[in-house]
Amino acid sequence: MSRLTVDRLQGNASTGNKITVPAGHNLIAPGHVLQCVSNIYNTQTSTTAGTFTDIFSVTITPKANNSKFAIDVLMTFSDGGRGYTTNNTEVRFALYNSYNNAYVNPAVPTNYTTGSEWWGWDAEGGYTLSDEANAYLIKQAKFMGETTGSVAGSPITFTTRWKTGGGYTAFLNRVYQTASAGAGISAIRVWEIAQ
Repeated sequence: MSRLTVDRLQGNASTGNKITVPAGHNLIAPGHVLQCVSNIYNTQTSTTAGTFTDIFSVTITPKANNSKFAIDVLMTFSDGGRGYTTNNTEVRFALYNSYNNAYVNPAVPTNYTTGSEWWGWDAEGGYTLSDEANAYLIKQAKFMGETTGSVAGSPITFTTRWKTGGGYTAFLNRVYQTASAGAGISAIRVWEIAQ
């Protein structure tokens, strides 16, 4: 392995003082973002499952070994149209990492996380909504996670999963009342950060 030791790198004025790394080559510097991939998911779906089932995913092919991955997930959902005081239903989410076959923990745990799970309640506005009013609500749950570990060139898939409590129906990317009454999107974005 050859080594070049310099005090300063400087681009050529004729190229706008830019230093270019040719396509197919990688510049690995600790703390630098190597790449970012995302998936915007707008399919309307539902679940009554009491155990985690897959929803959507994103695959990233690492550019370096032992990278850190910062992950943002936004889930847009609604429940079966019942108010908080009616059945206390909640929708729980988790993010599965294929590299180590485990769930990703939140970067900062909160009152709305338990281990690797995060969730949203079935009502907003102070938990005083009627079933009818709640039927038209659409909610969002945000997750920020971090995990470390990769082999350069070996793809890693991050998969969102969900479940609901009490056997009630949860909907993704739509309100409970009707599919056409209101819709939204869910998304995942992953950054690979060199270590």
